[in-house]
Amino acid sequence: MLNLVLELFTIIASITIDLIIFSEVSKVCKVTSDYLFLIILAVLLIGIALVVPLLFFSNIMITIIEICSLYIYFGLIRKNNKKLVFGASLIWILLDLVFITIEIVYKILFPKFVNIQTDYIFDLGVNFIGLFIILKSKQSIRQRLIGNNSTIFVSILTYIWLTGTIINYFISIDKRATEIVQFSIGLLVFQTIFAILIYVEMVQTQKNLLNKEAQKRQHIQYQLPLADKEIAEAKNRQLSLQENQLKSENAQLKEYTNYLDKNEDELRRFKHDYQNILNGLRISAEKGDVQEVVKQLEAYTDNYFDEKALRKYKGVNHIHVEELKSIAIAKLAKLYNLEINYSFGCNQNIFQIPKAVDILDLTRIIGITFDNAIEESKALIKQTGDSNSARVDAMYYQEDGDFEFEIRNRVRKQNAAGPEKMSEEGYTTKKHHAGIGLSNIKQIAAKYESSVMINYRIKNGVFIFTMVVIPDGSEE
Repeated sequence: MLNLVLELFTIIASITIDLIIFSEVSKVCKVTSDYLFLIILAVLLIGIALVVPLLFFSNIMITIIEICSLYIYFGLIRKNNKKLVFGASLIWILLDLVFITIEIVYKILFPKFVNIQTDYIFDLGVNFIGLFIILKSKQSIRQRLIGNNSTIFVSILTYIWLTGTIINYFISIDKRATEIVQFSIGLLVFQTIFAILIYVEMVQTQKNLLNKEAQKRQHIQYQLPLADKEIAEAKNRQLSLQENQLKSENAQLKEYTNYLDKNEDELRRFKHDYQNILNGLRISAEKGDVQEVVKQLEAYTDNYFDEKALRKYKGVNHIHVEELKSIAIAKLAKLYNLEINYSFGCNQNIFQIPKAVDILDLTRIIGITFDNAIEESKALIKQTGDSNSARVDAMYYQEDGDFEFEIRNRVRKQNAAGPEKMSEEGYTTKKHHAGIGLSNIKQIAAKYESSVMINYRIKNGVFIFTMVVIPDGSEE
């Protein structure tokens, strides 16, 4: 009677502990129906265990029924994490496997102490010890079942379970108990250690890869602010250049405005004095004093007319494209301040240029040619010692939608370089100066082969540069 009670209590305790371990590790029981399913499954398994003799194959059958039932209900029907459900089942299966293996070893090594009552008491003891160990480490186990390495972990558990089941099978059928136990236990321990080492190595490798990936991300995150900083600095430099250019253009326009205001003041004074001047000239003429008339005219001219000042911005008022006007004002002001003889012509009103060419590229070309002419003029004046030896003549012209720019400047006699040599990159006539010649102009104009025609030559000591911009097909 005592044996029957111990057997029933052992079966109930073993199956109940298995399902408690599954529930605590998986945490898939969330509603009353889930717990009700576990109770029904436990009753069913206890009934099978009481009817079927507790042999090796009966234990395997009960284990398979238990795994399939839990997987179908919680994995397929309740749609929980399937690896978590299967892995949580394997935890208590492995625990049972360990208990069975320990029991077999115990019976073989200590046959004198083996009887039915001690078997039941032993089973109860190891079951409760296993339950205590699993409950203490359930969070860690669950984390491995749902983490990045869950597939590897579940595969290792499956491998250990299959290996242990096969070894226990051979132990149960082999009559050479001591020898087979020694071999089987050694093989089981070796396989278990091997599986654990594989798992640890895989996890470590994955961690190293993740660490490298994290380092790369960290490096990228470190580089992003630097890149953003460089971009911001580049934008600041660009804004600074644009601001300086704007200031320069404003200064040039302001100078041009002051020039116009000054001429207007001169014109008002001229109108104010006009009547008095005519009266004085009339009196001198009536007296027949021609020399006095000429003298008064010369004096008035000296006081009121400055030839260079009058032609400083001549023709600029006809330019209505701000970029073209700005570059012309800047370069004419520079020529005027350097006291280089020059002339500028623009007789037609220019309201726009062909859209086939970027206005900034166009002004760059004009600026380069003016700068080259100014540099050569300064060198010529220095060589000859005569400020009148240099001269720059420029012109804007437009007809039928075309835009034409021409500039001429005198060159030094010893400057024997032809146009092709002057257009080479790095060409210069100044010592310790990198020089640009006409290479930059050629590079810019190369973008507009069908719209920009450039010609330059040296004739009778004068360098002549001509640029014609024509509309493209869509503008005609």
